[in-house]
Amino acid sequence: MSDFYPVPGDAPKPTDHRKGKKGRPHALDDPAYAKLVAEAFAAGLSRQKMADMFNIKDLATITRWRRDPRVKAEVWRLTEDRILQVTRKVDAVIVNRLEDADEMSVQELLAIRKEFLGGSLRDKTQNVDEGDINAAHELLEKDPGMIEKFQELFGSGDGS
Repeated sequence: MSDFYPVPGDAPKPTDHRKGKKGRPHALDDPAYAKLVAEAFAAGLSRQKMADMFNIKDLATITRWRRDPRVKAEVWRLTEDRILQVTRKVDAVIVNRLEDADEMSVQELLAIRKEFLGGSLRDKTQNVDEGDINAAHELLEKDPGMIEKFQELFGSGDGS
């Protein structure tokens, strides 16, 4: 089972949260149960494993649950949460590594900068021409000594 989407081995039975409705309740009407189903899908469980887990005899039921808007919405939310969790972890590692930026190669620093400029930072940077950045990056990859020439032209970066 996934560490990010834990699902208990014995799923609880759904409870009927429908007020005043007649007929047989739908298992996914119970938000907690629908969340467990979504967690199982997000964890990548097979239909058979889910059927066993939720004591369902017909695999078509699992397929219908996968298409149910309540389950799809919860899977979407779980996926977004997972993406944010991974992004925060990666960003924390990058920030920690940048504490020792003086020890990093120019290529490593440019790769980090290019990655950030390729994403949301680029969208917020109005005056940066991506073509110029890419051209400069390619030039530095071909001739790492070019950074010294830039430092001579624009100063050492320490305010001189």
